[in-house]
Parts: sequence; C-alpha cells; structure tokens
Amino acid sequence: MEKTVKKMLVLQHNFSDSYRCFFYMLKVAFLIITITVLMSGCHAISISSIASGIVLEKKSLLLISKKSSREHVIKSLGNPSFTSLFDKDGSQSFYYVSQKKSRFLPFHFFNEKVVDRTVLKISFGRDGIVSRIKKYTLDDARKIQINSETTTIPISKEVGLFQKLTKSRERNLLSGTEGTE
Repeated sequence: MEKTVKKMLVLQHNFSDSYRCFFYMLKVAFLIITITVLMSGCHAISISSIASGIVLEKKSLLLISKKSSREHVIKSLGNPSFTSLFDKDGSQSFYYVSQKKSRFLPFHFFNEKVVDRTVLKISFGRDGIVSRIKKYTLDDARKIQINSETTTIPISKEVGLFQKLTKSRERNLLSGTEGTE
C-alpha cells in the first residue's frame, strides 16, 4: 500500500512539475511571438510620399513663354487645376497646383504632412496671350499673414418653401381649420 501511495505522490509531483513547465513554456512562446510581431513592423518604418495635383515637368514649362496663347498653354501643360474669373480688364489666370505629402509607414493613422506645394500662375491678357508667369512655393504660402477678423455675411430674409409650408400649417392649426374639409 505504501508503494502505491509513493508512486501516486511521485506521479502527482511529476504532473505538477510538467504542468508548471507547460505554462512556463507557453509564457515564453507568447513572449517570443509578441516580440517577433512587434519587431517585424520596425523594418518597414519609412516615409511614404504621395504626389497629387498636376505634376509639371521642366520640359513642358520650357515650352511656355510670354508670347504663348491660351490654347498653346493647355496643349503643353494640360487643363489647369482651376482658373480665375475674368477681371474687369478682360484678363484671366490659369493655376496649376501640385503637392507632395508624406507620412510614416506602417502607421497610416498619423496625419499626412505637406512637404512640397507648387502653384504655377499663368496670367493672360485680354488678347489671350500670356502676360505673366509666376511660381509660388510652400514657403510663399507660409509667409501669408492670415487675417483673423471675420467678414459678416448678410443673412437672407427670403422665405423658403419649407418655411412657407410650416407657417401655413401653423396658421391652420391655430385657426382650427386643420383636417376639416
């Protein structure tokens, strides 16, 4: 009887040791997997740059001069990003905008930062011929002093369709004519 009790105690002791060893190995494996996953993202940290807008090549810019026509500019550079309205003197401007943004990878949730922005302004005279070519960079935009004062906009007093419908319903409810025919 004593031998069986001793064997059971030895088995129980061996089982508890193997149980502890198993959980120890499980903790070590979890730690190794966690470190591997975290370190696998570290090698991919780089800066991603994204270009948007019209990317102008130097070759195509050389084709534009002060004697170029509006049509020649469109053929050489493509359609502008936006155009100005005609001024009182009949002149108009084309704006070609391009910019580069960057962000750190693999962390896509970080905000993108504008690294470079170029605005090419081509002004045309009344005759449709280039009168001025001006290039603005991101540094030029940073020099602009923004006015913190607000411009008041007059609120329209015109009554819209929805307001007319709700006012007529209110009048009918107050006069007691709602639902009677």
